[in-house]
Amino acid sequence: MYRTRCLAYGVLLAGGLVSSVGGASPEVLQVPGEYPTIAAALAGAPEGATIQLAPGEYTEQVEITRSVTLLGPAQGEAVVLGRLDVPGIHVHDTSGVAIQGLTVVGAKYGIFVERSTGVLVQNNLVRQSRLVGIRVRNASATVVDNTVLDGAAPYGEGIHVTMAMEWPESQIERNLVMGNAAEGIVTNMAHVSIVGNTVRANARRGIAVTEMSQALVEANVVLENSLTGIYVTDMSHATVQDNVVSGTLPARDGPVGIAHGIMVDFWAVALIRRNQITDNGAYGIAVLLNARAQVGENQLADNRGGDLYVDASAQVAPGVGLGT
Repeated sequence: MYRTRCLAYGVLLAGGLVSSVGGASPEVLQVPGEYPTIAAALAGAPEGATIQLAPGEYTEQVEITRSVTLLGPAQGEAVVLGRLDVPGIHVHDTSGVAIQGLTVVGAKYGIFVERSTGVLVQNNLVRQSRLVGIRVRNASATVVDNTVLDGAAPYGEGIHVTMAMEWPESQIERNLVMGNAAEGIVTNMAHVSIVGNTVRANARRGIAVTEMSQALVEANVVLENSLTGIYVTDMSHATVQDNVVSGTLPARDGPVGIAHGIMVDFWAVALIRRNQITDNGAYGIAVLLNARAQVGENQLADNRGGDLYVDASAQVAPGVGLGT
């Protein structure tokens, strides 16, 4: 159901080969074959170059400030071992960067994109980050086909886009985000499309659209997260459609009784339609605290608190039904 997009980047990854689009092949720098470290290869790389990593472990902080592709042989084979006080891979003040096919383990932020545009983060495995697996701040990125697991307690989030309203929309698509200590996917003050992801068993919320964000939340599978499957809050605006939201549980250390499938609160505005919302620990849909929602064509069943709760301060658009 999610929209197919054409990603306009100067490299294609297919069958382990790298080729340029409509031009001469980019320069390829081999690590460690030609350069002993990733940092050394980056220092010698011209704009548009590809840095190809061989299988192995790389104990270094990677900083990217020019248009390059950082390419692993396959997910899980080239491993960047991060430090808990710095990003594993930090892209900043640049454009046209691609990070593909790498594993990043144990950094403050696994992959951190800052003050940059046209950044592709694709087919990476990010595990055990202290704060965020993949973070986009004051920047725009396409984050697609990644696996983000096991963000460390107590703060570890999966994917976070923040402070990005003045940047082009970021796309968060087809990622597996699972087992993180806080939210799975979260935005604040950002313009984001969150489409086709699987978000499962995260210890706070599955998907959280917060702090005046604007978001499309579409065709995601959101299962067994705590507190809320999909959350829209703080004057944010969101279209929430064609998602599967099920099995939401109360947080062990959170407010008693909050385990809604979809919740909208604090002056947020949401269109909630065509979702399958089942077997959640409280209400299927809750609209609270001066929020406004238009709700229709959802399939709701077996939610323990009931299908819909609207408090006295909130509004649901009149004449819009819940059923199919």
